[in-house]
Amino acid sequence: MKLSAFVVAILGCLVLTATAVRVRQEQSKSEEGSQRDMSALISQLMTAATQVQRVELLEDKDFVFDFVNPPTLKTTAAGKGGKSVTAHRGIFPALIGAGIGMTIGFIEPCGMNTPHTHPRATELFFSVNGTFQTGFIQENGAREVKNTVEPGQATVFPMGSIHWQANLGCESVMFVAGLSNEDPGTSQIAQNFFKIDEEILSATLGGESDNEIKEIMGKIPANIALGLKTCQERCFKKE
Repeated sequence: MKLSAFVVAILGCLVLTATAVRVRQEQSKSEEGSQRDMSALISQLMTAATQVQRVELLEDKDFVFDFVNPPTLKTTAAGKGGKSVTAHRGIFPALIGAGIGMTIGFIEPCGMNTPHTHPRATELFFSVNGTFQTGFIQENGAREVKNTVEPGQATVFPMGSIHWQANLGCESVMFVAGLSNEDPGTSQIAQNFFKIDEEILSATLGGESDNEIKEIMGKIPANIALGLKTCQERCFKKE
């Protein structure tokens, strides 16, 4: 009897595993099909002669984008400090021809949107309900521009500038960022810098060894990261 029960248990596990694999395969096929449909739609919208034709290619619901439940993780950056969700033409085709995009940040206490650039867009950053420390450097030779942005205030980050935003508070907050391009692009400075060939990195960093470079790389967090130490010491101090 014990052997029979054991065999039944094993068979049950095999059936569950096979079912799970089949479900994953079906989900994968569905996602691939959706991606192909989206690519085809984007191609049609990009080549449409007029805005009237673009509207006809879309359904009413296609003009709504859900930042709380975005359609794909590909548009979301998430780390220990929160997450940001970007609407761009690749995932929100109704933007095609509009020349704009948008990012919403859901930032945890002391969270920071690490230094990055938008190669094709100027950003208008608006604080919904938090106090942010912000900064940008436009280009070689330019000074750093720093500001404290209070709820209801906005600041601008010029196209191509290296910029960042840090939540100075101990509560979860939001920001809204308008972008002047439907395909703004984002390049995280530290994360992408360390993708460069190690020999070039070593020379750029004054002769750092491969091991030292790998050690630094291992410490770079996912965006959105935990931010300023002074904020963490204030908000996360031990009772």
